[in-house]
Amino acid sequence: MNRTELLQLLPYGDAFLWIDRCFIIEPGRSLRAEMRYESGHPILDAHFAKGPKVVPGCLIVEQICQAALALAMTRTENEVAYLLGRIQATFERMAPLPSTVLCEVTIKPSATGVIMLTGSASVTAIGQIAHVKAVASPITGVSW
Repeated sequence: MNRTELLQLLPYGDAFLWIDRCFIIEPGRSLRAEMRYESGHPILDAHFAKGPKVVPGCLIVEQICQAALALAMTRTENEVAYLLGRIQATFERMAPLPSTVLCEVTIKPSATGVIMLTGSASVTAIGQIAHVKAVASPITGVSW
């Protein structure tokens, strides 16, 4: 899926979509997504404005969670809203600007609709930079 397809699938506007493209590895189970982070975006330029330019860790977590949502949305024809909870994130290294961050996400749905997600992020020249585990629950009666 390219950025245009992701904007149609997900509830985010262009300025808050942290995926440029994604590739489904195993339908309904895992995918790989990437985002090119460069100076020029107000959030990225304001992060550590007087220090080294790095990709904010919260955006890497958001990228992983958006990738998991894209994967979950490909599982169903219904538009479902999810509430993310119990996020556990660990960071190993910082990603300098500019960087292309590649994330791999796996989701494991349960019979109740709750989704367990795991994801990792890496940068080619650096290696793994982050790992995320989270739980997302469907919100009934809410769609986008």
